[in-house]
Amino acid sequence: MRNLTQVAVLAGRLASEDFGNIMSGRAYYSLALDSAREAGDGQLAAIAHGYAAQLAAAEGLTIAALDHLTAATENACCTPAVTSWLAATEAAIHADRGDHQLARDALDRARAELDKPAQRLTPVWLDEHPADYLAAATGYTLLRAGDHHGARDALAMALDTLHATAHRQRALLLIDLATAELHTSNLPDACVHATQAANLLH
Repeated sequence: MRNLTQVAVLAGRLASEDFGNIMSGRAYYSLALDSAREAGDGQLAAIAHGYAAQLAAAEGLTIAALDHLTAATENACCTPAVTSWLAATEAAIHADRGDHQLARDALDRARAELDKPAQRLTPVWLDEHPADYLAAATGYTLLRAGDHHGARDALAMALDTLHATAHRQRALLLIDLATAELHTSNLPDACVHATQAANLLH
């Protein structure tokens, strides 16, 4: 059942993120949750909830997204890397809702988790490197809060450490960085970043 959970999560990401098929993404994440529960693996269930939360947030369903994260954090057996990823995801959702203090609190929790020792292994197929994801979430949260200079620095740092093959994540970071540069009146760099993002998405 653990293998089924992994396959269902990856299929959900492929359907929703790469092909834009929201309904299939939901169905795969639901299957992942069911199989994780049947396997009795709380960490896998938390990961499935985390991706389901990201999908719900992308649809503008922030309450549903936060409900998924609440369910995810009830699993106390997660590694610090997974818990940090969940908290960083929560920060971005609060930022979208305009709850900037809650977003900062979630970022603080995400940072604190990375300092804790791991008691079990993080699944190797969870390709969200926690420190990179936290840097990206920090930049996005600062951008939504109107701290464009701080957002620019955090997003640039996230880009510098991002894996070369993470094209989708790089494109999203470049779009956010272009927005930050635009708000700081740096039009030339904003255009460069936007063009780079467009090239990656083609």
